[in-house]
Amino acid sequence: MKDKTRRIIDKVNYPKFVIELTVFVFLATCFFGLKPKGFRLVNKAVILENPSRLAFQGIGMAYSRDDLSALDLKDSVAITLDVKSRGFHRKVGSIFSILADDNSPKLQLVQWHSMLVIHMLKENKSLKAGADNILIKDSVRTITLAGTRNFTSIYLNDSLCTTRKNLTLLDQEGKLSGKLLIGNSALGDNTFRGEIYRIRIDNHIQSKYPPKALYSFARVRKKVIHNEAGKEFPLILPELFKAKRLIFFNFSPLRFKYTISYISDIVINFFGFFPFGFCMYLLFSLLGVRPEWQLLLLATSASLGSSMMFEFVQAFLPTRSSQLIDVALNMIGGGCGAILGQMVASGGQKCRGQK
Repeated sequence: MKDKTRRIIDKVNYPKFVIELTVFVFLATCFFGLKPKGFRLVNKAVILENPSRLAFQGIGMAYSRDDLSALDLKDSVAITLDVKSRGFHRKVGSIFSILADDNSPKLQLVQWHSMLVIHMLKENKSLKAGADNILIKDSVRTITLAGTRNFTSIYLNDSLCTTRKNLTLLDQEGKLSGKLLIGNSALGDNTFRGEIYRIRIDNHIQSKYPPKALYSFARVRKKVIHNEAGKEFPLILPELFKAKRLIFFNFSPLRFKYTISYISDIVINFFGFFPFGFCMYLLFSLLGVRPEWQLLLLATSASLGSSMMFEFVQAFLPTRSSQLIDVALNMIGGGCGAILGQMVASGGQKCRGQK
């Protein structure tokens, strides 16, 4: 068996093999590290007819260019949506968000499984209010968020579901302000899967007065959804999908989740750079780098540098996100691959030495 192994090693052009393997692994790492669903994503938010509605058939969004303060809503507000979900969202699906000037989310209305959740940041504190069994697959539900300066309530078909104090749709001046984003989050990573039949914005729930904004998606011209209540507050349907906010090397405390997607993400990020670190060790060894600790350091550093480059580019890709934890896992995986490369190289030298 040893003689057969030696004969195979003798036939291999070692330098050529290492270089070709390194090039192949590097290209494969680039492909899987940067692979989006297309670098120019067509916006999958489309207008359907009979009846008119805004449908999210993939990654898409609609947004307002103007600030909601133009609607002149003060002290109280009611936002009503007729929504149909296409199923449970195992990952959070953002129905709509209100964005600050820097495009950070002031408030989000999201679906998770059948639950409807309002989430907002107030003085760096995360506030949430939710109600279960709100969104049922293929069923149109009328959801109303009604808020004052002190609380926000969720209504389903005009019946109160829950109320949360200190969570308010209004700013400190008691006004509704910010830009409206529908169908996705500002980062573009929380796509809603479903249809919206109507959006209505009033001063009060069940108001007898005309609404401040009304969209039944019947008045759409050149990718512009016009406000049917009369005021100039249109929604825009862009041709291409582009995230409203970019975050580079996002860091959040590691909270382990016992879910298949979370565990698979950790495994992929670790083992994805394992072959890269392995090949980098063999390549640097071939180039005559010594001693061993420098080889391990260079291979691990190459994994770190490549991972940081990939994560930087991923911040610009709508279907990817730039995460610092991914960089750490890539670097550790590359370092472990380099250790395996050291073991293989040492074994190969012993075999050649016994020839």
